[in-house]
Amino acid sequence: VNMFLEELKAKKDSNSLALFYFLRGLKRRWNLERKKAMADFERSIDLAKSKTIKYIAMAELMNIHRAMKHYQRAKKIYDFLRKNYENVPEKARKLVFSFLINFCLRTESAENCFGKFRSSLYLTDPLSIYYHTALGRQLISRGDTRDGLKHILMACKIARREKRIHSIIFSYNLLAWYLKNYHPLISLRLVREALYTVGQCYENLERFYYVFDTMFNVQKITKDREALLTAMNILDTTKNSRLVEEAKVFIPSEKEYRVDRKTRRFIEKNFRPFYKTSKMYGVSRTELYLVTKGNRKRIKGETIGKLLRGLEWSPDLPEPFLKEFSRKMLEEASKSAEVTKEKFFVVYSSMLKRYRIKGAWATKLFNLNPEELKRRLSKFPEGLRFLSRISNFESSVEKARKELVEKFLRMMRKDERERFMERYFQVDERIRSLMDVYIRNRIRYRSHRTAIYCFERAKERELVRQFLYESIMREV
Repeated sequence: VNMFLEELKAKKDSNSLALFYFLRGLKRRWNLERKKAMADFERSIDLAKSKTIKYIAMAELMNIHRAMKHYQRAKKIYDFLRKNYENVPEKARKLVFSFLINFCLRTESAENCFGKFRSSLYLTDPLSIYYHTALGRQLISRGDTRDGLKHILMACKIARREKRIHSIIFSYNLLAWYLKNYHPLISLRLVREALYTVGQCYENLERFYYVFDTMFNVQKITKDREALLTAMNILDTTKNSRLVEEAKVFIPSEKEYRVDRKTRRFIEKNFRPFYKTSKMYGVSRTELYLVTKGNRKRIKGETIGKLLRGLEWSPDLPEPFLKEFSRKMLEEASKSAEVTKEKFFVVYSSMLKRYRIKGAWATKLFNLNPEELKRRLSKFPEGLRFLSRISNFESSVEKARKELVEKFLRMMRKDERERFMERYFQVDERIRSLMDVYIRNRIRYRSHRTAIYCFERAKERELVRQFLYESIMREV
């Protein structure tokens, strides 16, 4: 899209400008900039002399209005497109039709939609994914869960067969969400597959916070310890305030924890009598007594760590216990790390967020021996999280991203690989982050040129080209 936008900028005829605004609108819609996308689609409709561009832009505009709950505006465009459907060029009909049937199924009953369109032809097409997901949701909302799930399962099968990436993510996530209370383990497997596909195929993860939401909710039902990893990724990728607040509960950050009413009641219920707990776990009997009576407002992380020996992990534990459990899990994972330069590079370049492990310090860490590196990283929570990723303690998204980086490294000879990694840790953080994106896109699209044009600015493209020339003196 970036490549086409650059070429269209130079042209002044109305059709080229209409296509320019249409493509820019698509790009903004993908980035969830809906108001800007709406303005671009409106300009495209005004300028377009081509019926194909005009009708597809109208369908996109209708879909944005529906997503923003501007139902009257969306209905007006829907009625116009239905009335003029015979005027839609043949090559645009399938796409326009998919928007129309999706809108109809979201706002009316399935019975009302059939007969309005040539639905028998539509049902043989891969775009019937829209039909099955919309009808499935509608049936479930009416209480017919069994038939609704059948339609969503059909959408999953068609998406997988046709290799439609976004449809795979959407339909798998939808099926996982509706199955979570009936078959939580199947639901967990489905949403893991959806998240792996997100990491494998997309750079902008904020678009898919709804998949992280599903994963988090399913893991809390199944009491999956890896909810910690999902929480880490939520803090790194989403701006959804509810999700972020829930995720913070899982992240270790303090040596002492504030004691709330839930924590006091939990200790009172599970660790009485205190004299036995004191002997069994080696904790201060007085400290437990003062905490439960409300005379002490904070409790040591060390004390909670000792009490955890008698507990199993559960998302229902009080916040201080969850945080300390998370710290313990990360420490256990980091013990098995065999740190090499290549592993360090793979993890570093695939991380969602770098925290304190960046800049000059990353260069120093890269050049340390494995034992010294582990010692330095284990001193603070972000370092433990980094070590845990090296130890293959990772979420589905990170696993997919690491695989992309590993494939990229295998494309180079050993001497080129070493030069590339050395150069990578010599440049500043901005160029490193650009190279991270280039590496992943180079494998996703199997093309150097496409990976370069994923960057919007010419200056960014030039920096990547310069880095490649200075490190391995060729395009990869």
